[in-house]
Amino acid sequence: MWKDPIKSTPSIIQTDFGPFGQSLPGDGEAYCGPTSMVMGLYWLSANGFTQVAPVVYNGEDDPVAINLERVVAGLMRTSSESGSFVDGMTSGMADYLSACGIGPDLYNLASTSNPDLAWLADQLAPNVSESPQTIVLANFAVGWYSVSQTTKEYMENDGGHVLAPLTVNLTGDTITINNAFPASFENVPNLPSSNPQTVQIAQMPSGWTLENLPLPSEDYSQVVTDALTGWGVYAVLWQGQAWAISQSALPSTSGYEPSTWTINQPKVINTNGGTLTVVAPISGLGGLHKYGEGTLLLTNTNQLIGHNTVGAGTLASTRTSGTPFGSFRVTVTNGGILELRSDGATVDVQIASGSLATFVIGSTGGALQLSGSGNYRVVIGGNDDGTLTNIVRNSGGTLVIVPGGGMAQLGLTQQVFVAGTGANLPIIMNGIVAPYILGEDDDAASSGKFLTYSPSGGFASAATVSSTDVSINDVPADAVYEVVDSQAVESGGVPQVAALEVNGGAITGGDASILVGSQASGDAAGLIMNGGSIATASLSFGAAEGLIYTNATGGPDDLRSRHADPERRQQPHAFRSDQGQWGYADCRRYRWISNGCRRGAGILRGDAGGRRHGDRRDCCRRVGHTVHERWDGLGPGHHCSDRHRFACSRRHATRERNNQRDHLDQRHHPVRPAGWPDHVHRRDHYDRRRELLLAAAEARGRC
Repeated sequence: MWKDPIKSTPSIIQTDFGPFGQSLPGDGEAYCGPTSMVMGLYWLSANGFTQVAPVVYNGEDDPVAINLERVVAGLMRTSSESGSFVDGMTSGMADYLSACGIGPDLYNLASTSNPDLAWLADQLAPNVSESPQTIVLANFAVGWYSVSQTTKEYMENDGGHVLAPLTVNLTGDTITINNAFPASFENVPNLPSSNPQTVQIAQMPSGWTLENLPLPSEDYSQVVTDALTGWGVYAVLWQGQAWAISQSALPSTSGYEPSTWTINQPKVINTNGGTLTVVAPISGLGGLHKYGEGTLLLTNTNQLIGHNTVGAGTLASTRTSGTPFGSFRVTVTNGGILELRSDGATVDVQIASGSLATFVIGSTGGALQLSGSGNYRVVIGGNDDGTLTNIVRNSGGTLVIVPGGGMAQLGLTQQVFVAGTGANLPIIMNGIVAPYILGEDDDAASSGKFLTYSPSGGFASAATVSSTDVSINDVPADAVYEVVDSQAVESGGVPQVAALEVNGGAITGGDASILVGSQASGDAAGLIMNGGSIATASLSFGAAEGLIYTNATGGPDDLRSRHADPERRQQPHAFRSDQGQWGYADCRRYRWISNGCRRGAGILRGDAGGRRHGDRRDCCRRVGHTVHERWDGLGPGHHCSDRHRFACSRRHATRERNNQRDHLDQRHHPVRPAGWPDHVHRRDHYDRRRELLLAAAEARGRC
């Protein structure tokens, strides 16, 4: 027999994750769906299904609980504006259970668009059975209805609310629930202590047409409470889901192994700023498409043969051999990070190793990270014919290789090879690979380094000509020049270098110019600013593409003209590439190609289009949001066509924001049903501060 659902299911309030709910997108205001499911997952774990949640719930300020809430919401495609949808909840929970090693062969899903008390009782029966064969994870939703003021015998819908059912009493026609927002049913504060709630289930009155519902009103059930009746609101049951999970999914079962997660189509995963740890082995014809901030962490074998994309955040693996990211093409873009992790064991893996598979650098770039100081041998690409390239660059793409042991170990104990020979390998010019592939050191500032490549060691730091050995006025045009001290360009001088790396040094020359790279169309030229400064009349890439890496201490403000004229002293350094002269300091004509911006570093690319991707200081806070800034987990190509939106409380498509937080009497709420008290409206009751103020006001007889 399972533990008592009422005693063993934690009460979680959707708007209490962190101070005033601020640990969740939109302060959790539309997170009734994820919160209801998370309560159920904790109950499963309390009964031994420890792969789905921690055994003990330590409150909403617990980072583990916040992470679980975020991950579940991301998988369910919950929007901070419009809540959850039926299809998203169904597919999201299927993905979460599969990631935890509970495949479709280990559960049955029952779903209805018209649940009643008998249906809920049938679904929940195993949870209170003396000898159950399954355990049930369930939810049901209500739609908020009120009588139309304009149309006779018509009730209008204002969104919905998802609930966690615990037990059913058929004799008394009641159900006991945990409500992620208790004040939606009763005149109670939104506190964990306001759960559980026992509410009446009754038939809807006849003769009404219900907006968005196909059947006559009397065919539906409703939740009845004194508060709802007083507010003139009908809570109509309009969706129910129940996953009956087999006992054989218990990790304590003899011979237990997590089920294989079979993926035969592109699988979009949004981790929503959290970390989803996949314990299941993965196989199938499909691939993983990682979007949203946070990490998708693979800990088991991966036999996927489809295309994988890291479109934001991190796709990581702890596997130390084989193909941790499957065998076909891998794309990193939009600042996405492909990460290998090791606890010290030697890592010997292949990436995109299948026939004709390639490693693609997307148009907005990404990073390959080798975490830790252990030994690595990574081989990239599936082409070995000497003709087809293994690293494919889309227009404007950049790749930063980040060895955990620092640049000193890249090419020695931490090796990244490219498969094949000849044209399969990176092209070397002037001793370096094209500067759209760079290395990042492990120092606090994440300093950048130009790379070279050899068949014996793979990628490694490129040799440079130091300014301590050769003056900038004497440097040869094919040199990768490293400036570590003060260098003054002769008056009117125009020194040229193949690539320029400033490591704390300073270049001056009020009427001088610096040429970087070949200046030829179709070529790429690189500048690395690891601190230091350049103060010359201009710095030019000519017709070539200009790529600029700045570490956490070297940025746009270090490229400025310093003239005697006070009006010009603070003007941006003149920077030429493709189509004339650009102002550099404010990054408005450059594209930031992020390496993940973990510590404030990244690459700027000047291109003919002059589009802005963001400056260094902003990108480091918002990496992953450039393309999907308003995505909120809906995913590429997703359309909100589901009939029932499970937003919380009323119609919450608009959200009041921070400047009104402390001005409680000035807040406006659209579609405010007559008689509906202030403290059950979204913006009002989603602030714990206002709940406390209301409680004090009630005590004084003001409400």
